[in-house]
Amino acid sequence: MKWLIVWSFLLQQTVLAQTSGGATLDFAAPVNTTAPSIVPSIAPSSSPNATVTPPATTPVTTPVTPPATPPTTAEEELTNAPSAAFMNVSHPNAGGMTNTDGQTFEGMTLRELIISREELTLFRDFLDQAGLLETILDDTTQQLTVFAPDNHAMENNRNIQLYSQGMDETPPRWYHTILSTCQNHMAESQILNFDQIFDQVRTEITSMHDTWPVSQFTLQVGGVEIETANLVASNGILHVTRGVIAPQFYSQTFAQLELQEEFGPDHLNRISMVDVVDNIPGARQLLATSRDTGLTYAGCRIRAFNRMGLDYLPQTINGGQFVKENELMNASFAEQSLHNFVEYQLIPHNYYLPDIEENFEQLVMPINKCSHIWITNRVGKLCFNDACIVRTPDPRWFLASNGVGYVLDKCIICSGIAMLTDYAAEFSSLNTKDAAQLFWGTEWNLRNLSLSVGDGGPLTMFASINTGFNFFTLEDTTRLSTDKWRRHLWDLASHFLTQGKYTRDHLINITKTNGGAWNLTMLTGENVTIDFDESRNMVLVDGGDLFMHDMQGQDGLLHFTTEVPQPRSVTRNCFTIVEDDPDERFKLHLGYLTSLFLEEDVKRLLPLTVFYAPNEAWEGKMVDLMELSETVLENMIFKELLWCELLVEMANTRQPIESHNGQLWNVVVNEEGFPCIKTIQQLNETHSMDACITKCDILARNGIVHEVDSLIVYQSLDTLAPFPPVAPFAPSAPSPLFEQPIQRDNMTAPTLAPSSKAWRSTTSSWGVVSSLLAAMWCYLL
Repeated sequence: MKWLIVWSFLLQQTVLAQTSGGATLDFAAPVNTTAPSIVPSIAPSSSPNATVTPPATTPVTTPVTPPATPPTTAEEELTNAPSAAFMNVSHPNAGGMTNTDGQTFEGMTLRELIISREELTLFRDFLDQAGLLETILDDTTQQLTVFAPDNHAMENNRNIQLYSQGMDETPPRWYHTILSTCQNHMAESQILNFDQIFDQVRTEITSMHDTWPVSQFTLQVGGVEIETANLVASNGILHVTRGVIAPQFYSQTFAQLELQEEFGPDHLNRISMVDVVDNIPGARQLLATSRDTGLTYAGCRIRAFNRMGLDYLPQTINGGQFVKENELMNASFAEQSLHNFVEYQLIPHNYYLPDIEENFEQLVMPINKCSHIWITNRVGKLCFNDACIVRTPDPRWFLASNGVGYVLDKCIICSGIAMLTDYAAEFSSLNTKDAAQLFWGTEWNLRNLSLSVGDGGPLTMFASINTGFNFFTLEDTTRLSTDKWRRHLWDLASHFLTQGKYTRDHLINITKTNGGAWNLTMLTGENVTIDFDESRNMVLVDGGDLFMHDMQGQDGLLHFTTEVPQPRSVTRNCFTIVEDDPDERFKLHLGYLTSLFLEEDVKRLLPLTVFYAPNEAWEGKMVDLMELSETVLENMIFKELLWCELLVEMANTRQPIESHNGQLWNVVVNEEGFPCIKTIQQLNETHSMDACITKCDILARNGIVHEVDSLIVYQSLDTLAPFPPVAPFAPSAPSPLFEQPIQRDNMTAPTLAPSSKAWRSTTSSWGVVSSLLAAMWCYLL
C-alpha cells in the first residue's frame, strides 16, 4: 500500500509539471552534504565504482530561459516543490545540468572540441597518453559518443590519481590501464544524444571496453551524472560527466583470485592458488595493495600447482611435493611462504602483454628482492623464469586496479643462483646450458646451494657461457655425468663458487686496493685470479671477461663469465698433480715412473688410482731395475677409482683389491681411520707391514691419487744407499691390462709385463749383481 501511495504522489507531480506551462522545472541542484576527500594513490579501490561524485559546477553554456508563468500562492508553491528524495529525476532536464538542447561546433572534430574545453584538461591528457586524441578522435570517418569526466571528477578519483603517475615515461607507466579507461568512455559507431540515452527504454551502453548500465530513473550513465550534454562535433557527440565511468577492473585487485577460473577454487578439490593464499595470513591483503610503480602478478594455475610432485616442475622446484605439502600448505612456514612465494610473484612494474616485443628479455626484481626473475618472450611465448603464460584458448592476462596479472603454466618461487643460470640457458639469448647442466648433475639443492655446500652463508658463483667449456671433450662430459666420477663433478662445480657475496664493484675495489691482480679462494680451497682491465672497464676472472654481473639469488650472487674457472682436478692429471708439490716430496717416485716410460700412461689413461710413496720410503731400497716396474711401480697403480671411503668399506667386508699387474691386496683400517694396504705378505700372515694412506682422494683429471707412507710390495727389499732412477736398456711391449693404450710418435711403449703368480722368495743372483754394478757406476760418476 505504501509503494502505491508513493507512486500516486510521483504521478501527481509529473502531471503538475507537464501542465504548469513550461517544458522544464526550475528545480534546485542537489546539495552534496559530504565533502569529497582525496585518497592517497597507493590505496586500493574498495567499492565497485571507484569515483567520487563532485558537487554541481558552474554552467558553462547559457541556460535556457523558462517561459513566464502565472504567480502561484505559497500553498501552491509548496505543493509543486519536488521532494528532496527525488531531486534530479525529471526529464528532459535534470537539475543542475546546463544544456540538453545541445550546441553544434561546425568544423571541429572531437579532438578539437575536447582541447577547447577547459574543464576537460585532465581527461585530454589521458586521451593523449593513450594515443587516442590524435587518432580516432580526429578521424572524421568515425562516429563516436564520448562521455568526458570533468577535471573535478578526475582529480577526486583514487584510481585516476594512481594512473597519473609516470605519464612522462615512454610508454606511460600505466599505458594500457589508461587506454582501457579512455575506451570505457567512448561508444563507437554511434551518436547518442541525451534524449536517445534517456528514452525510458535503454538499460545499457556498450563502450569500446565494457558494457555499463543506464539508469532511466536517476539519469545516470555508468553510475555518473551528465553535467553538460549534446556538444556536437563533426565526427561525434560529447557529453561532459561529473564522474569517471569506471571499468570493471577498477573494483578488482589481484586479491580477487576467484575471478580467474584457473586460480580456483577447484571443483575437483585440488589445491589451488586460492587455497594457498588463504592458508597464508596476510596474503590476500598483500595482493590487494597498490603501488605507484604498478604491479605485475604471475600466478600459477591449478594444474601446475598440483603437478609439483610429478616432476612437472623439475627446473622450477627441487622436491616439489615437499615444497607443496611442507612449506606452502604448512602453517608453521606461513611467513616464509608469504615471502618466498606470494611476494615473489609480484613485480613492481606493469608488464603489459601487448607491449612486450619478440625476443624481449629482462632480469627484474620482485617486491621482496629475494632473487631476480627472468622475463623473456620467444616466439610469442611470454615466460617468467620457466613459467609461461597459458595460451588456451587465448593468452591469459588481465587488468586489475593495481596492475596487470598473468595465469602461468608453472609456479615460480624464490630462486637460487643455479636456477637462474638454467633459466638463462633455456629462455634467454645467453648460452649457459653447460653450466646449468653441470649443477643439475650435482644433485645439490638448487633452490639454495648454501644448504648443500659451503658454511651455510651466501655464495658467489662465476658461471661460464658454453664457449668456456670448449676444452672439455665429449668423453669428459660423458664421464662426469656418471656416478663414478661424481666427486670430480662436485669439485668442478665447487670451483665456480666462493663463500660470501662479491659484487662487481667489490671485486674492482679489492683489485685497486691490492694494486693489481689478486687471488680469490673458491670452495675447492684453490684460487682463481681476479683482475681489472681499466681500458675496457672489464673485470677478469681467470682471464675470462665478467660480462654480466650482480644477479641476485636467494643463496647469493651470480656472475656470467667467458671462461670456466678450472680446478686442479681439471688441469692436472695423476702425474702432474703430484709433480706440482712445492716440496718435491715424491721426486724419486716420479723419477722412476719417467725412467720406466710410465709417465705418459699415468698422465693419460683412465680411470686410475695411483698411490704415491714419499722420497724417504724409497731411500735405501735395492731393486732390480729390470723388475722395478713389475715389483713395485705397478703394485701402486690401480685401474679403478678406489676412494678412501670405498677402501674402508672393502676392509670391513674383507674384499681384496687388484693392482694393475694382477696382484691382490688386502685392506685394513688403522687407528686413525685411514685405509692401509697389507704388504710383504707371508703365507702365515704372521709378519706384515702396512702401507697406510696419509692423504686421501686427491682428484686429478684422469683419476685420483692417494699419498701413502711406504712402498706397496710383496717381499722385503734389500737395502742399499739410494740411487737415482736409470732408464732400462730396452723397453718391452705395453701391458694388455690397460683399457686405453696410448699412441706415441717415435717412442716405444714402457715395460708393463704381467707378473707371475708365484713370487720368488729372494732376489736372483743376477739381480743382486746388476743392482750392485748400477750402484757402483752411479757412485763413480
